[in-house]
Formats: sequence, structure tokens, C-alpha cells
Amino acid sequence: MIPGQRVRYLAEIAEQGRAANASVEKQAEIASRAQHVYESLKLLEDPALPAELDAYASEALSDGEDRSLLVLRQRYQEAIGDLTAESLEKLREWPARKAGVRSEKYSYTVRGREITGNNYRESLSHQQIPKIAAPDFTDWGELLRFLMMENLPGAYPYTGGVYPYRRLGEDPTRMFAGEGTPERTNRRFHYLSQGQPAARLSSGFDLCAPTTSVSMTINGPAPIILAFFMNTAIDQQVEKHLRETGQWEAAQKKIDKYFEGRQRPSYTGALPDGNDGLGLGLLGISGDKVVDAETYARIREETLSTVRGTVQADILKEDQAQNT
Repeated sequence: MIPGQRVRYLAEIAEQGRAANASVEKQAEIASRAQHVYESLKLLEDPALPAELDAYASEALSDGEDRSLLVLRQRYQEAIGDLTAESLEKLREWPARKAGVRSEKYSYTVRGREITGNNYRESLSHQQIPKIAAPDFTDWGELLRFLMMENLPGAYPYTGGVYPYRRLGEDPTRMFAGEGTPERTNRRFHYLSQGQPAARLSSGFDLCAPTTSVSMTINGPAPIILAFFMNTAIDQQVEKHLRETGQWEAAQKKIDKYFEGRQRPSYTGALPDGNDGLGLGLLGISGDKVVDAETYARIREETLSTVRGTVQADILKEDQAQNT
């Protein structure tokens, strides 16, 4: 049930989107106006003309005998002042960003690791084809509209992805859970990913390993399922910590005592090839029950900063697009 004060949540999302679009259009219009005035000042060879997108010094707005020149300076200054700090930053950074995707090599950093590669592919006819086609806008307004509504891959609003480039040599493996028991799903997932360079499925893999990246689609209570996913990753790391530090046997005694007089959850059947059973040791119990609070807090912080994957809440799409 949706709380009474949230019954319009989909309408609010739409309203916020329209407001954001209107704000972008307004900023784009201001940027175009600023450029038009700037080009006029350039044609008049204004001796006090600042660099593009920079403001005039205060004395330049009142000194001088040419009244027309002063008015143009003031209009340019007003337009630059009406642009937000974000808009100015995007416009000023664009030349360097465009040069970055047109140079021979690219480089960006993910979690402290530098990722490098080629900006071009070579065709069969030995033509150099750019992986990203950066636009050649000359109008500041058109450029700003692009940067705020589309942008290059790896930049807000991430219409082209959250990273500048996708990984190479990692074909995605798509499979649905819930077709049978968890054990059956686990066997099928491992069968699909066996021999692959990276695990793109979520069952029975180390969720913090660099070669694991889970794409999880949620058709239900997204916050609850996302919390379950994160806690699973934390419990995996707690289990690894206990095994690596020789504390697993002592932890087993704590678990046995916790389930004393009750049936302890267990995995049914043999583990599939490639599954070392990570995560099954703490079935039915959370990691904070078997380690001290300080250790758990440390592992939790490390896990949440390294857990791999993406989550999408399809329930919003179903509600909006299909009304189901």
C-alpha cells in the first residue's frame, strides 16, 4: 500500500522531470544570448574583452566614452551572471573533454584504478573510426543543452552509461532467477558462467570480486530487496574474514548455539562446478551475530564501497508504461 501522502509520487517524478527540462531550456537560451553579445563585442574589437565565458572587470562596465560598447558589456555581464555555476563549469570544461575523446588514447579512473584504451577502432579498410562521436556545436546554448540533457558517456545525466566506455571481451549473460528452487537456479547460473572471464550473475559468486558485476532487476519492494542484496554481500565478506583469520570453528559454535532447539537452514544438493559455497555458511544468521561490532562495522564499510553491480527497480517502469 502506498501511504496517503505519497499517492502522487509518479506525478511528482514527472513534474520534477518537466521542471528540470524547463530549467535547461532557460539556461540554454541565456548561454546563446551571452554568446551573441560576446561575438558582437569581438567584432567591435573591445580592448577590455575577457576570455570566453569570463566576466568583465567591474571598472570596464562604467568606464569609456562609447555608450554602445558599455551597453553591450553590461548585457554580456548580465547573461554570464544569470548562468548557474554548473552551466559555466560544463561550458568551460567542454574543450578539454572533447579533446579527450578525440585524442589517440583515453584514460579515466574507477575506484582508484586508471583505465586506459584506444579512442579509435580500425576498420577493415584501415580507417580510424572514433568510438565516441563528440558533437561540433558552435552555439553555447546548443552545447549547454546537449551537456545537460545528453552529455558524453560517463557524465550526468548518464544517458550513454555511467562509464566513458564499456568493458571489452565481457559479453553479458542474461538469466532469470525464481524458475525453480534456489539450488536449481544456482546450478543454472554457474553452468552459464562457467569458463567466462567475468561473472555477470548474482548467485553463488563473491559480490565484491573485481570479476563479478551483478545487474539485478527488481519487480517488487525495491528498498527491501536492495537491502537484502547489500546484506548478502556483507555476510559473504564476514564469512571470508572468519575463514581467513582462523575463527570459523568458533563462529560455528556461535551459530549452533543460535539455532539450538531449531532447524538450521541448509543448502540442498551438491554445489555446482565453480561454486565454493561462499555465503552458505551464514544461512539464516547475519554477520553481526558472529563478529564483534567494530569488526562488523569495518567489513560493512569496506563492502559497501566495493560491492559490484547495478540495480534497477522495474516496478516504476511497469507502473508508468504498462499500468500493471
